[in-house]
Amino acid sequence: EDWPTTAATPREAAMQALRDGFNLLPGCWPLLAEEQTVKLSKRHPPLLNTLQLLTPSELGRMVGGDATLSPQRLVDIVRWPTDLKAKVDAGFTTDSGAACVPDMLRRVLLDDQTPVLVDGREERLDATHRLQLFSWVTGRRAVPVGGSAEVVIRLECAAATLPIDSHPKAHSCFSQLDLPAYSSPGVLRQRLFEALLNDTITGGRYDVR
Repeated sequence: EDWPTTAATPREAAMQALRDGFNLLPGCWPLLAEEQTVKLSKRHPPLLNTLQLLTPSELGRMVGGDATLSPQRLVDIVRWPTDLKAKVDAGFTTDSGAACVPDMLRRVLLDDQTPVLVDGREERLDATHRLQLFSWVTGRRAVPVGGSAEVVIRLECAAATLPIDSHPKAHSCFSQLDLPAYSSPGVLRQRLFEALLNDTITGGRYDVR
């Protein structure tokens, strides 16, 4: 496989090197085949020079991840069952009663204005709660920036095991969100917030209140 670079400046090359992953930086090149080493040496600058080209905040984001998450970015992280086979594989069929649940969830995630009342307090799906949801499902405190470290949230229909309009369940070990059937997007939004903000459900790990 070729290792072409599209970087126009040293800074872009530095970013590209970090996005490729530390396993592809010069310190690990002896572990690679000789032809790969030659190609990588042409693509990436030396490690020290690479790091010196980036600011501390840039390095922090590349290494530690991004703590900001827009509605669209969160939606993009989800692997949506769009075609018939994907819906069947995930269980979102007409027979399950949950065929429309992925579309409901997408609408909820993109809506940061509609409030819900949880324990007498109005909540909206703001940036804090979006990151909280991401952390609950994936077990990560920040969103990986680029490269192979990207995380994908999987959706699974749990209509056979969870009662209709009940709380969703997260499996952070494989970034999966189990969803029962919901009667409306409003109910889904309510149950999602209750799951995020009720420490008896989430274990309190991501309670931001």
